Amino acid sequence: MNRFKTFCIVSGILLSFVSLSFAQGYCPCGLYATVQKEISERLKLTDTQHAEVTRILRKARKDRDALLTRLHEPSKTKEEIQEVRNEIQKLEEAVRAEIASVLDEPQMQEFDKIVSEVREKLDKTMEQTN
Repeated sequence: MNRFKTFCIVSGILLSFVSLSFAQGYCPCGLYATVQKEISERLKLTDTQHAEVTRILRKARKDRDALLTRLHEPSKTKEEIQEVRNEIQKLEEAVRAEIASVLDEPQMQEFDKIVSEVREKLDKTMEQTN
């Protein structure tokens, strides 16, 4: 159960960091600022790409928040928890696929690097808190 909660938290935080920092331009901590700067500088998005990626990430954040709300409902069975976990994984895959339809191959490779770097930082943070 602890590993699952960690997975959900890391997934949620990852989507939040990317969507909050990029879509809203609001960075309450150093990591938000880093993600926003990395996406802006490293991807070199056109105005059209920026608008589309912003739309995708805002929707992803809304969908993820709904899933996390379901996850924290009382009396969840293991099967229900697994179902939510599967939906979170599907959401991450769908978001990546949708973003891939907007970015060119070099931009997508760089986006994947940014996501990987953020995930590593979050994993380290989660390890330190456990």
